[in-house]
This record gives sequence, structure tokens and C-alpha cells, in this order.
Amino acid sequence: MKTVLALWLGVILGSQGLWATDFTAQAASLRHAADNHFYNLEYDAALTDYSRLIELNPADPISYNSLASAYLYRELFRLGLLESALFGMENRFLTQKRVEMEPSAKAAFLEALENARSAAEAMHAARPASAIPDYALCTSSALQATEYFMIEKAWFAALRSGKKAKNYCENARRKNPEFLDPYLTLGVNEYVVGSLPLPVKILAAIGGAHGSKSKGIEFVQSVAEHGERDRDNARILLAVLYRREKRPLEAAALLQSLFAEFPHNYLFELEMVHAYAEARDFPRAKEILYSFRQMAIAAGDPLRENQAIRLGERIERMETKGRDE
Repeated sequence: MKTVLALWLGVILGSQGLWATDFTAQAASLRHAADNHFYNLEYDAALTDYSRLIELNPADPISYNSLASAYLYRELFRLGLLESALFGMENRFLTQKRVEMEPSAKAAFLEALENARSAAEAMHAARPASAIPDYALCTSSALQATEYFMIEKAWFAALRSGKKAKNYCENARRKNPEFLDPYLTLGVNEYVVGSLPLPVKILAAIGGAHGSKSKGIEFVQSVAEHGERDRDNARILLAVLYRREKRPLEAAALLQSLFAEFPHNYLFELEMVHAYAEARDFPRAKEILYSFRQMAIAAGDPLRENQAIRLGERIERMETKGRDE
């Protein structure tokens, strides 16, 4: 049960829904810069730009969600919780001790979430037929669920927030069926319920919850290919799903495209190494890892160099085991 909860709440519920309701040229340019900082792991710069976006349009709930996401993911990165390997078949995340957010970061995160909810509710009152307020509320609930799960390890609180996120996204889909981004959260729900052990799945069905792994992947694929706001989030999640489903070369292709767009995000490069190793393409895995380690040495980054050494040792063990089988 916790295996699929880790995937559901720890990876995708952090989807920040990057989009600006203010389409002025200045806002569009600023959001593009902010999003690039975010996906390049440059969280301080992203926080600055998202704060400026809020100044341009304080009524936009999406910008508050983006700000909250940057605070949360900066902490997850600091704590070493952004590697998708944590959510692989071994589910190493579940055995790790509870961690703590830096108090000022947590306070800022919660304040941004509250502001997002208030702005979304005000927008809903003014534009009840719009799908955007529901989508923003979905994102706020999802971010809260991520904090509960990843930081506090409060499983049931995370589930309650996750259920709220799903319901808000269902509302957004009903109001605008052509709005694809809500399918990201809905797709994860399908995948998770479809991944449950049979006895649990039967109980879930009695409670009205149904799911299909293949349908879930299809939903996420549609957002990865055609999403307007969550396309990059969907691509990242899809790479995780492909690895779980033993489709590592498809994961590697997605990671390669992400790394090409966000070259400062070395996590994409590390995940490529994992994916090629899982595909038993050890020469390619070692080639990427060698480049990664050389860049770490040139940058004087011992942490990343140690990551490369440990991963290289793992690949050697995998290769030796493959020869012995």
C-alpha cells in the first residue's frame, strides 16, 4: 500500500501547475524565466521571479502556488529527496527517517498556499464557470499533500489532501473537458489505484475507487505531449513511471530531452545513468556518468563527485551480476 502512496504523493502531487493568468508580455517573460530557474534547480532565483509575478498580479492563484512549490522543492532538494530512485521498486523513501523543513521556509510555504487558496476562491466567486480556480485549488491541495507525505510522513493527512486534489481536478475537467492539465493528477490516481494489491483493490472498489495502470499512463502521456501548464511536470513523472514499468529506454529519452532544456539540473543526468543501466546499456551509462563526474570535479563539488562514485560502483555490481547470470 505504501509503495503506491509514495509514488502518488511523493512525486506528482508536487506538480506546481506553471501558468500565468496575466498574459502581458512582461508577465509571460518573467514566468518563463522563473520556470527555467525552477527546473534548473535555481530555487532562490525562482523565488525572486515568482514573487515579482505576484506583485504584477496579486489576484493570480497560480503564482502563489508556484511560489509555494519553489519553497517546498528547495527544501526537498536540500534534504536529498528529489531523486526518483527513492520511488523505484525498492521504495527507499519509506525506510528513511522523518526530516524537517527549515522553519522559515515552512512558514513561507504555508503562507503562499493560504494566499493561493484565497485567490482561487475569490476567482471562483467572480468566474464560477472557469476551470482555473478548481485547477489552482487542486494544485494547492496537492502541494500540501506532498509536504505531509515527504516531510512530515503523515500518511492519512496526505491522503485527505490528495483526495481533495483529485476532486478539484475532476471539477476542472467537467467545466472544460479540453483542458488537459488536470489529467496529470487524475492519471496518477488511475495508476496508483490500478497498482494496488488485489485484496486492497477490491476494498477500494467497494469504496468507489477504481483505477487502471495503463489508463493512468495514457493520461500522463497526454499531458506530457499536449499539456499547456504541466507539460514538464508530466514528462518528469512519465520518466518515473516508465522506470517502474521496466521501460528504461523510454525513460532515458524523456530525461535526455529534459536535460537538453534544463542543463543545470544534474538530477536528470543522474537519472539517465540509472535508466541506461537498467536497460543493460552499461557503456552508455558509464559514458554519461564519466561526463557527470568530470563536471563535478571541474566545479569543485565533492557531493556530486561522491554521488558519481557511488553510482559507478552500483553499475559495476549490476554489470558483474549480469555476466554471472
